[in-house]
Amino acid sequence: MANVHPRSALRRYLVDLLKDTVDVGGRVFPNRPSPVFISEVPCVLVHFSTEPTDVIVGDMYSPKEYQANARVNIDFLTDEVINPDAEPNENERTEDRLDFLSHQARQAIFDDWTLAKRLPGFDGNNPKTWTGLSLGMRLVSADPYNMDVDSERRVAAQRDQFEIPYQFSAYKDYRFKDFKEYKAEILRLDYKTATDPVLLAAEGDL
Repeated sequence: MANVHPRSALRRYLVDLLKDTVDVGGRVFPNRPSPVFISEVPCVLVHFSTEPTDVIVGDMYSPKEYQANARVNIDFLTDEVINPDAEPNENERTEDRLDFLSHQARQAIFDDWTLAKRLPGFDGNNPKTWTGLSLGMRLVSADPYNMDVDSERRVAAQRDQFEIPYQFSAYKDYRFKDFKEYKAEILRLDYKTATDPVLLAAEGDL
């Protein structure tokens, strides 16, 4: 887990989880929709979008630890005919197929609410191993979209977006976790000295 961004660990975890639980023949990819070919659908894509963050230790001038709420998109893709007169009209089953894949993924995620059981070094009985990992995941939205492929077929898709909370340090290896306030001697215009707290410094090697 060292030198691995928490998003990377969570994305890999989700890919492995969904490969075992969603009926797409193991085609679960950690990328956005653009590189997908129609020959690869049905498939699932796992990728992150926005990530609001808040300082939870320190302040805006000397942040030490952050709380991130990453938004992860799980896209379910299948193909359908564009011709509405095709017989039988397989498009009528498209929504049901997407709903079925989404249901499988949601059940797998909700059953494994910590999203950490398979991550390297995770021990469910030792909270110290939970640092930087998700301790919960909630569904935010579900949205449909289509991608036209050619004149006869297109990719129909549904995107389920989840929010994953995780924490991270502002400094590598927590070397600068402890800040100290220093006082500086200021020579004023009246040539009198005064001691005021004006500097913040961190102990440690750059």
